[in-house]
Amino acid sequence: MTFGERIIAMRKAKNISQTALAKVMGITQPTIHEYERDRVSPSIQAIQNISQAYNVNLHWLLTGDGEMDISGNIRKADNYEELEQKIERTIEKKMATYFKSGMPMLTSPQKPNYEEINDYWMLHIKGEIACGAPIEFLEDTSERLIPVSKRILQSPNDCDILRVNGDSMNPDIEHSDLVVLRRETDWMNCNNKIVAVRNSDGLTLKKLVHDERKRSALLIASNKKYLPIMVDDSCELCGYLILLIRYF
Repeated sequence: MTFGERIIAMRKAKNISQTALAKVMGITQPTIHEYERDRVSPSIQAIQNISQAYNVNLHWLLTGDGEMDISGNIRKADNYEELEQKIERTIEKKMATYFKSGMPMLTSPQKPNYEEINDYWMLHIKGEIACGAPIEFLEDTSERLIPVSKRILQSPNDCDILRVNGDSMNPDIEHSDLVVLRRETDWMNCNNKIVAVRNSDGLTLKKLVHDERKRSALLIASNKKYLPIMVDDSCELCGYLILLIRYF
């Protein structure tokens, strides 16, 4: 059962509307809809708000293990900080995968067991990409490798992995997330996809939207405080997002 399916099951069991749940979480009803379709992953704090408001087992919400409701057998000493530490230890032992508009989202990737190393690609972070105003590409000189399951990413060929810098794609993509981009230069192949674009100011990550009526294209931020960027001759398409990696 995915996180979205657990939210649906919880709402049905407790007769909670999407609107009521959104109010508790401090977000909008359409965002709840996106959670339930596994297109967006909520923050730990938002999940804790659900747990506290509806007496739902936090461990079950995050991992699917155990019972939905908090048992009377749980000791009061098991406060949320202690429980979260237990959950983090559990998540380190298993990878949770969400699907977002057909794009896998990998959360809390674990260091692979070297007995299973052939099941992973070991990818190097190439550098940073702006989620905000475009910035010059900053190369990552560290030796750190990111394990990505071959079940999720079938081939790393023509792919780059970059670290996000900024908040223009919140809540879909958060600061310090890692994005795996498939290289692409044809704008028509990337309509309504999240793309990496280079212009005279640098490199940025935005959603590409074609306006057929005006015969133009815009780069749209998820965060409404950022204005759209018009695609012009100075813009170079570098690739589109195929995988989002987030650490909790």
